[in-house]
Amino acid sequence: MPRTKSERTKTAILGAATRAFESREFHEVLTDDIAAGAGIGKATLYRYFGTKEDLYFATILQGFDELHAALERPTRSGSARERLSRVAVEIVRIFGKRPSFYRLLHESELHLRERERLLLRHRARTLRMIKGIIDEGIVAGELRPIDSRLRAEFFLGIVRAALLYRRETDTPEYLREEILAAFFDGASA
Repeated sequence: MPRTKSERTKTAILGAATRAFESREFHEVLTDDIAAGAGIGKATLYRYFGTKEDLYFATILQGFDELHAALERPTRSGSARERLSRVAVEIVRIFGKRPSFYRLLHESELHLRERERLLLRHRARTLRMIKGIIDEGIVAGELRPIDSRLRAEFFLGIVRAALLYRRETDTPEYLREEILAAFFDGASA
């Protein structure tokens, strides 16, 4: 009788893998350590993920999936500023717990070139959502007419920088306010 896979075991594996990949370089992470961190045997790990690369990639996609689920409702109503504020809050909340997400994302480009299309589709989904908020803000007269795709990229870049270079004492609220100030007001007095 074949063994069944459980969502609980998969979640435990992804959690252990995320912690391992955040704390060490890809080549330093051993699947034995991930299996031990998940409380399972190595064979069980390989039933869920065929290779260490598969597991690495899954941790990155899981971050995007968590973000997209969190952004479903909070971005549907309000001004562009209010909606982008909620986007910033959710990104900081989710990836603030995973400070190395953007490092993993960057490193994935080096290790996972063949899967780049799937990764880019996940990222593009976030970008389209932010671009849509900006487009609606332009139509509503809240934002000046601009290249909304490029502006969405700027927004994600500001969020990325805030997460990569934050201090341990920076609160999510502080980061949200700095992100919004940088995006909406820039450096002008």
